[in-house]
Amino acid sequence: MRRLGKGPRWTWNSHASIAAGRLTKNANYYGLGQGSARGAVPSARIAANKVCEPPPHGCPEFAIMAAFDDAIADGVDIISISAGPGLAGPFDGDSVALGASYAMAKGVLTVQSAGSSDPESSCVCSVALWLLTVAVSNTDRRYFNKLICLAIEVIVLVHTGCSIDIRGWNREKVPLLYGKDVTSTCNEIQARMCEADCLDHHIVKEKIVIGDTAGDEVMCSVKAAGASGTIVDVSFEDVSQIVTFSAAELIFDDLELVKAYKNSSLSPQASISKS
Repeated sequence: MRRLGKGPRWTWNSHASIAAGRLTKNANYYGLGQGSARGAVPSARIAANKVCEPPPHGCPEFAIMAAFDDAIADGVDIISISAGPGLAGPFDGDSVALGASYAMAKGVLTVQSAGSSDPESSCVCSVALWLLTVAVSNTDRRYFNKLICLAIEVIVLVHTGCSIDIRGWNREKVPLLYGKDVTSTCNEIQARMCEADCLDHHIVKEKIVIGDTAGDEVMCSVKAAGASGTIVDVSFEDVSQIVTFSAAELIFDDLELVKAYKNSSLSPQASISKS
């Protein structure tokens, strides 16, 4: 056992279970996605080399090159690396491309992630001809919860949210508020985004708050203010996010309809179901 930088040479993470996880029956997430789970090659053995450190250190070139040397010396058949530059560049400045070239000369194939950028033009960083470039995949399952808006005991809107919410705290209808209307300390833009410390605790307590943005930060902010739930813009339309707070993530058009309902109703109310 020896060290690369400040960290241990051998380490483990979720990539290892995806590659070589053993068959596990009755796998599920609180009852969702029931079935059997396994890695790509359960019989494979993993030799993991740590090349990255927490910010601001990142993944130094020397550590990446050393990891290639170690992997080849260990006699591996495949090298998988989920690290690389933000953008494709000259190969002589890309430690992964250089290491992979050396590995290929030794008969070892390198598999590299395409990149971690959002889907857009020219976002793939792994372009060397001697690399196998892979991107994330999805499944044929979709998980969602439901937002129900009510007015005088009549259901006026039902929307499907892209959220994995195992709690369903808001099965009962509660008042519906909009972030920009419940602040006394922030400007309208900050309040619409439900930024930290913008929401008035006394107003939003045990209510559902609408926000104009997506992500964990707005959910944490609304939760910290004492609200019982939130409705926000969806981060990715085809991805269901696991939420730790009762939330419905809606596509833009549905979110606009909910805001229109809130503005047109004398007593807007809503409930959020569990997934």
